[in-house]
Amino acid sequence: MSEATPLGARERIDRSRGRAWALQIHYRWESEGRSGSLRDTLVETTATRRISPRRLPFIRGLLEAMDRRRD
Repeated sequence: MSEATPLGARERIDRSRGRAWALQIHYRWESEGRSGSLRDTLVETTATRRISPRRLPFIRGLLEAMDRRRD
């Protein structure tokens, strides 16, 4: 069994902030009673809020996993 390479400081920060964004997007989706996907809410959020482009792939992955769990 091999161990995963530890993340660097920048990667840890990006993942932590990415998780925070995913939580905020989910909260927005839930509180507005959305019927669309979390990805739709991400698109709306990025239209009005600045999210670092390097965090977006991680955020998309989390939201896609959350959407799959809803079904």
